[in-house]
Amino acid sequence: MIRIDKYTGEEFHTNKRNKFFSCKENQVLYNNMISSDLREEHSFIDIVLKKNERILRELLDDNVEVNVSSNELKLKGFTFNVFTHYKKKDSVFVFGIYEYTYRSIITNSFIIRKDGRDI
Repeated sequence: MIRIDKYTGEEFHTNKRNKFFSCKENQVLYNNMISSDLREEHSFIDIVLKKNERILRELLDDNVEVNVSSNELKLKGFTFNVFTHYKKKDSVFVFGIYEYTYRSIITNSFIIRKDGRDI
């Protein structure tokens, strides 16, 4: 059976139907290329998420919970429209960035918690 290597595009002979690469090295190179492309596609959002996470971590320090104004978050460079998850609790949206959650308690004020416990 003649197959075409997914990485190099070269023809190669094989007796196996599920073989897509002429050698293991091409398979590794192909998979690394795919992973690199995916990381590059996500990098613009990952940079913002990591920055937001760092800001939340710094604000919490060793506290379980902290109240923060939206102005303070904005001054630190927090981006409100980027988050990893959210849920609705008692008609209020709780937003999450990895293990941190935050929600608005009153106009221009937020509660921030670590490990996503109900707030």
